Amino acid sequence: MHTLYVAAHGVSVGLAGTASDEKVDRRLQVYNVTADDLRHQVLDVEQIAHSYINGHYPQALDGRHREPADDTRIPGAIATWDVHAQRALTREPTTHAMTQVAGTAFRASVHVHALWRAAVETGHVDPRTFDKEIGPAVNTMIEKWGEAHAHFQQLTHPHDSSPLALSKAGWELVDSMREVTATRRMPASAGDMNGRVDAPSLVRALHRFHATMAGVATLFHETSRSAPLLVDARAANDLARSAPEDGLGAPRTQGASVAPRDVVHKRAIPQPPAVGGRSERAGMQAARASREAMRSTLTVGDGQRDAMTVPRSWAHVVTPEARLAASQRLEQRDKPGRPANVAPLRPSQ
Repeated sequence: MHTLYVAAHGVSVGLAGTASDEKVDRRLQVYNVTADDLRHQVLDVEQIAHSYINGHYPQALDGRHREPADDTRIPGAIATWDVHAQRALTREPTTHAMTQVAGTAFRASVHVHALWRAAVETGHVDPRTFDKEIGPAVNTMIEKWGEAHAHFQQLTHPHDSSPLALSKAGWELVDSMREVTATRRMPASAGDMNGRVDAPSLVRALHRFHATMAGVATLFHETSRSAPLLVDARAANDLARSAPEDGLGAPRTQGASVAPRDVVHKRAIPQPPAVGGRSERAGMQAARASREAMRSTLTVGDGQRDAMTVPRSWAHVVTPEARLAASQRLEQRDKPGRPANVAPLRPSQ
């Protein structure tokens, strides 16, 4: 079964390269069944072999080679993480789960910033749109998710836990992006990223990521506000006594808010109100930044000329506005009595 699994994986990798070549040049498709369709059939065989080994001999999969980056891995990782994040925040809301969600959002957002930059450098997103809207919004999202991760990580009790599936889904999301944005030693160039995944498919995956983040962030905020979280007593006591200059702006608490016995024994206790306000604020800021990042990317997409780069040589042929302006200029030029040194009026855009 392991031999079948490895062989199917090798065939699927080879078919992925053939499918990519067929997309560039349709003349390379010499069979009625495309290489991409055949690849998905081989992937079914690979998944069956993987399921059998994972169920009977899971140790045989240690150190296995992961599937290379393609146009489906990032969207699939986003969808899987969305399911497990919302399930954990709804059914098993723990401080550890909050830390896992915030940490994954932070790390993935760092890679998303690099992916948007690659889309700019390859001409699929207008640089002004990135510099004025997308870049600052994604940077703010990275900052706020980083603060939320640090906050809940500090409060997590050593005996607290979260579903293993949530952790695996989070690492798969980050790994799927890292295989596009990085090499073994340094960040990948925009040309390397464009060669690893199809740029229009990548832009659609980024839209899906921001929509997913907005939904998860809203639930994250609601969980931080109303869920009965258990926190580490010593960390909660230190946080309740801390100054407001640590980033979240909560007022200083007068007196001890945690029982000394709980602090000494480092117990897991219900979240004190003074700490709960800071947790809610961290969730609110992360949710607000995620929604703002999603709004900043709404103008980027197929057919959006104000956000997509269009070569100047195409403008008079592609856009109806250019054809209208040319007709009006010809009309003004043909009118008698206009001085030769006066330029025709240009219509307001």
